[in-house]
Amino acid sequence: MIERMDDITDKSDFCIAVKCNQKDGEEILVEIAEGTGVNLLEEDEANGYVDYIYYTVYANKEGEFVEDDGGIVLLTEPYSKLSVEQIVEKVLDMEGVDIEDTTVICEERSE
Repeated sequence: MIERMDDITDKSDFCIAVKCNQKDGEEILVEIAEGTGVNLLEEDEANGYVDYIYYTVYANKEGEFVEDDGGIVLLTEPYSKLSVEQIVEKVLDMEGVDIEDTTVICEERSE
């Protein structure tokens, strides 16, 4: 379940809080941003990739969120054409999180 998706007015840079029910209630925070294009290789473009999602995962370690993982999700369609829900689903899929057994809360990113 994804909550507060409609609160995201700038999908180019936002955060999600995730409670993974299938992983003993593990909690993570994920920063999500539109790729700038500089990480696309010629071979990526040759394979049909046109854009990507950049993300950083922070895991709750003893009550403190610390950087734990991250990367990029290659896209065959422009980021701008994706909905917030599609972006979240692609990132969680890359992290091996089942969206059907997860609670996700979207938040505008604040500096």
